[in-house]
Amino acid sequence: MLLGLSIIILSCYNPVVAFAIFFYFLLVNHLANLKIILTLNFILGVVFMIFGIMNFNLYAIFLLPGQYVYMINHMGLAQGVVHIFMRLTSQFGNYFIGNGLSSIVGMWMIFLTLIEINTMHKRKKQRILQPSVMNKAISDNVIDLGNEIRNSDKVCISDYELNHHCLVLGTTGSGKTTTLMNIVESCCQRGFPLVYLDGKGNLDLVKRIKKFCDKYQRTLKVFALDANANIPNLSGYNPLAFGDFSEWKNKVATLMGDASGRGQEHYKITEQNYINLVCEVLNKSGKYIDLEGVLAYIKTPNMLLNLANQISPELSRRVSDLQQNNKSQNNDIIKILEMFYHSQYGKLLSTSNMEQNQVINLRQNVLDGEIILFLFDAASYKTDTSLLGKLVINDINSVWSSFGREGVTIPGYCVFDEFASYAASNLSNILSLQRANGLHAVIGTQSVSAISVDNIGLRRIAKELIANCNTYIIHRLNDPEDILLLQNTIGLGVKQHTTQHYHANGEISVSISNREDFILPAEDVRHLPPGQAYICQKTGKPQLRKVRIRDSRMQGSQII
Repeated sequence: MLLGLSIIILSCYNPVVAFAIFFYFLLVNHLANLKIILTLNFILGVVFMIFGIMNFNLYAIFLLPGQYVYMINHMGLAQGVVHIFMRLTSQFGNYFIGNGLSSIVGMWMIFLTLIEINTMHKRKKQRILQPSVMNKAISDNVIDLGNEIRNSDKVCISDYELNHHCLVLGTTGSGKTTTLMNIVESCCQRGFPLVYLDGKGNLDLVKRIKKFCDKYQRTLKVFALDANANIPNLSGYNPLAFGDFSEWKNKVATLMGDASGRGQEHYKITEQNYINLVCEVLNKSGKYIDLEGVLAYIKTPNMLLNLANQISPELSRRVSDLQQNNKSQNNDIIKILEMFYHSQYGKLLSTSNMEQNQVINLRQNVLDGEIILFLFDAASYKTDTSLLGKLVINDINSVWSSFGREGVTIPGYCVFDEFASYAASNLSNILSLQRANGLHAVIGTQSVSAISVDNIGLRRIAKELIANCNTYIIHRLNDPEDILLLQNTIGLGVKQHTTQHYHANGEISVSISNREDFILPAEDVRHLPPGQAYICQKTGKPQLRKVRIRDSRMQGSQII
């Protein structure tokens, strides 16, 4: 509005410049993003101000509208307007720079730019998560999951509840993915950023999420381990796009895996010490660094040493000492990083020559409200899925930690589907800590008890995650141990039990008693048909409802 008003006022003093600025804004709005526009506006404003400030003549500027009116009165409207434009274009220097009008325009453009920057900052501050009104029929803060089977009432789950995290369980074909897609579609429709980690590598998932993104005009970026597959919106990934060097160290060290697995208990400390120093040098250098860059500097010790020397002699000395004392460990780090760099997906980790709008930078993606899908494949790439999944989890933690340090809460969703193939030991702790900074976590798995077959430690992580959730969406489960675990987690309730008594005289009497029993009915969970689920919400008074889950592929109903 201010811009439109400015152009109208400027038209009274120099309509040629007003039209030029109008078309300039029209052009850049279509060709550039907001940050580039603001930068161009500021530079143009400074240039205009410098050129006109020496000839500033406020009296001559204010006389211009009177001269235009005089010309129109004596020549008529059409001839007068033509004469004005001819004079303004032929004597542009006198009527824009010579009288100092350009300096006013320049200062005003700088002022408008600063206002827009301030508005952007306020918008960011105001994105504070607000608890939604529970059981509200229509609200911008809830997701429509379907209808209760008992009475056909709409069943919604609020952002407030999902900020306390949600667990979605169900065996193959039970409808678990359909439930997750309702959450994805809601994020797309309502402008929430979403980071989705899929452990199975299902290509159909890309198509379904892309359909939502296209429908609601959302940006989708996909990182996949099978980079040669024909996957739409395939993007590079740079986990070092932001953060301090300690955060970089944690991410790079994640790729090293478990040191004890290589038979060297002491190895982890030495390894992380060197990675930390390399990351410190690269971070302080201010250069654009990705995983390929880290590998290049570790492989070329002299290049790293020269860079450290440019920063400080002390840093150079530390680098020199560690390079001399840890040559064998450094070689192992190189071998492991090269394994990732020369892998099927290695080209997606080499991002320095990519257009940055085609690179996943999780912090910026979340701030821009984008949809990010990490398509892993535990069946074909078990080790890669495990290590890269943990790397992404560390990256997610860094994103919301940075918001916490800035004192802002940025609401965003993270879906961890089939999490057992990549779950980090600190995932439960991350979800708990980052909840206050706006992280909404949805965790999906087919079974908890089956996890113990491969890794007992993972089962412990799974149980911690279940305990950390306050909403449970339970599709059909076959394993009695899974059902019992959920029954104990959801808790007990008072149920009426009817007992028939047969007497010796042939009479039958009925007694009704209240007893404590599990809220979740085990037998019913085993026989749930596809597309039905029990939903238990524990924020407030626990309630259990049997729901027919809406299927966005079959229905046109709107997510509210």
